[in-house]
Amino acid sequence: NACHTFLADLGVPVVTTNVDGLHERAGPPEYAPMVAAVHGTALAEICAGCGREPAACTRAHAACGYPRPAVLLFDDRFYPRAAQDACARASTLVDGAKAREAPLVFVVGVSWALPTFAALLAELRARGGRIIHVNVAPPPARYWMPGDTLVREPAAVFFKRCREAYFGQ
Repeated sequence: NACHTFLADLGVPVVTTNVDGLHERAGPPEYAPMVAAVHGTALAEICAGCGREPAACTRAHAACGYPRPAVLLFDDRFYPRAAQDACARASTLVDGAKAREAPLVFVVGVSWALPTFAALLAELRARGGRIIHVNVAPPPARYWMPGDTLVREPAAVFFKRCREAYFGQ
């Protein structure tokens, strides 16, 4: 949608909990490394028993051999490789944001509810960063700080307006 393509067209780094691959596919192939899907990807499979790629499964566990998406699920016993790789990429992207003077961060949806994102937002605010929340409902007071901006509309609508204003499209 307009959110994905606007950010991709600007070459904006994205750290997301989405597992659908839409951010990565919104831009040219060279944009994909700018996206860190920290919960993994539903576009790949791993073994439900051992967490390895299906071809590398050793069938050492009772549940081995059954495929599942390569995403981080609640109460997982293992951390999918796709999520590990994305977290390493996220660390690099976040370090880049911290190094910038007064970074601009869009928080789309309810990512502020995750402790790691809440801590990141606090650190970026301390560095003079500007936080723009894009969600139809405001975040709870504990995640909202004076100086934050709230855009109360669906992300696709907001970023479509941004695209029109920025690119004239």
